[in-house]
Amino acid sequence: MEQDKSILNDYLASCLVSFIKTKVDQYSAEELYKSFPQYLHTISPEIAKILITIAEIRTNNTNFINSSDYFTEIKKLVDFNMIVDYHIPSLEENRKKAIVEEQKQRRAAKANNLKNIFLVAFLAFVGTLLVAFFVWKFGWLK
Repeated sequence: MEQDKSILNDYLASCLVSFIKTKVDQYSAEELYKSFPQYLHTISPEIAKILITIAEIRTNNTNFINSSDYFTEIKKLVDFNMIVDYHIPSLEENRKKAIVEEQKQRRAAKANNLKNIFLVAFLAFVGTLLVAFFVWKFGWLK
């Protein structure tokens, strides 16, 4: 029975870490830094420490199932999972804003390119007219 609790608690801890990583891995470090810096500065390093602490508790304590330190660490993982869930909407909102801004920049660049094309075409037309004028006026082809 103790072995079953041990396996379930270890499974719970690994699932919580996996859930947190899966939720956060879809965002770039830049997005996380802008919208959720707490994850990069506090939560991610703390998760690594928790995993090490859980391993140490299991190694040093044969009755770790009843150890309050073990459950304290798992409780921290649950809390981190809730914090990540809380920040996901703001991460999504900032991602959508970034996409809209990028689309605006692309449209502006496209409009600028069209202006440049028309300017070059106009200058080529004016240049052609000038050449034709000088050829006609001064008879350079005679």
